[in-house]
Amino acid sequence: MKKEFLKGYNEIVQKMQVPKSKFNKFGNFYYRSCEDIFNEFKKVIKDTHQEFALLCTDEVVVVGQRYYVKATAILTNGDDTITTEGWARETEKRNGSDEAQITGGASSYARKYALNGLFNLDDSKDDPDNPDTKKKELASADWRKEIPELKTIGEITAYWNDHELLQQDDEFKQLCSKHKMELLNAQKNAQKK
Repeated sequence: MKKEFLKGYNEIVQKMQVPKSKFNKFGNFYYRSCEDIFNEFKKVIKDTHQEFALLCTDEVVVVGQRYYVKATAILTNGDDTITTEGWARETEKRNGSDEAQITGGASSYARKYALNGLFNLDDSKDDPDNPDTKKKELASADWRKEIPELKTIGEITAYWNDHELLQQDDEFKQLCSKHKMELLNAQKNAQKK
């Protein structure tokens, strides 16, 4: 690998800033998409006047009885190339999705992680599976104020479902249960009148 290639690659990596600007309401977390990474790459290439091409390829791989998508991110200047891989397993069943959508979702996920590796983008910050993210959400006082404001049992159920990271916390469980009981008691009292 030529020194100029590594110098250009390092400049790109240093300038790549891809915040997690999209929000998943169902999982209650922010994320970045494959498209976000490609768009930032285009800006950096234009600003730095580098001559690189960025490509992604997919391959479906069977491991045991499960299907995985192996994505390869390729950065090249025509002479030298750097590649990274990202893997994602297809879910067995996803409500409302056909098989092509399941494979497409696995492909997007695998490509994003291949690109994260190529550009050294840290995906552990604000990752819903990261213990630090859970600690941050637990420390947030918002839910302590929001739960008592919920007006119906349906709203409590939706709030519960939207805060998966908190569902293991005893205080969160107790507050949801307590407010649910208060609403049930208020309904019973209203029916008696």
